[in-house]
Amino acid sequence: MSAAEAVTLASALIAASVVVIGYWANHYVARRERRTRLYADALEALADHEELPYLIWRRVSLDAAVLTERISRGHGRLRHYETLLHLDSPAVGAAFADLANATRAQGEEFRRLAWQHPVRDDQTAQAMPARIAYDTHRQRNHCLEAMQLELSPWARLRRRLTWRRGAVDIEDESRSAESAN
Repeated sequence: MSAAEAVTLASALIAASVVVIGYWANHYVARRERRTRLYADALEALADHEELPYLIWRRVSLDAAVLTERISRGHGRLRHYETLLHLDSPAVGAAFADLANATRAQGEEFRRLAWQHPVRDDQTAQAMPARIAYDTHRQRNHCLEAMQLELSPWARLRRRLTWRRGAVDIEDESRSAESAN
């Protein structure tokens, strides 16, 4: 091979690698943007769900049907995003489901108290007697960490390594359980 052929071959390889890297970078940016929007929409649906006790508390006699439909839609949106996130990434889906379940469980008591409040006849603003505080910090932090890991350019590689480590850990646990019996 002559020097001219080697230079031509090297420049072709460099050009091909630049194209592949450019394609990968554009694909990563588009995927990250789509996932970021999906994660933000899911967290927005969760925030809307957390607002339900306030909506129930401030209800007026004419909007009970509208309020009930909004509550039903809110539950449906949460389920929708749980499914979408699980399809996108089982780790993020599981973390979001854990957060949504903790929010639902705690919100149930807040909604029960709000429904016990009498219906208002006018549009005057009434604040709830106590601030509603969901104790979901651990689940929220876990969910956000899972989302951030999935937004990483190396998420696929990390996931494979984690799955392999998890599979080894599960095998080790089952072996130790069998040996204990």
